[in-house]
Amino acid sequence: MPSHKLNNSNLPAGSNQVYADGSVEWVDFLDQYYLHSWSGTGRAFYFYQKDLGSLIPGDAIKAQY
Repeated sequence: MPSHKLNNSNLPAGSNQVYADGSVEWVDFLDQYYLHSWSGTGRAFYFYQKDLGSLIPGDAIKAQY
C-alpha cells in the first residue's frame, strides 16, 4: 500500500513511530532525521526521537524535500 505523499512529491508525508512501551505516534517527515541510504536502491533510512539530549544535529541531517 503506498504511503501518503508530501506535497505531490515522491517523499512520504510521515510515518508511524512505535515506542518500546507499545504506543504509536504519527511523525511528520520534516521532523525526522536522515540516517543512511543504500546506493543504487533509492532507499533511505530516517529516524525520530523526541529528546536527543545535548546533541544538536546540523541542518544536513534534517529531512528535506
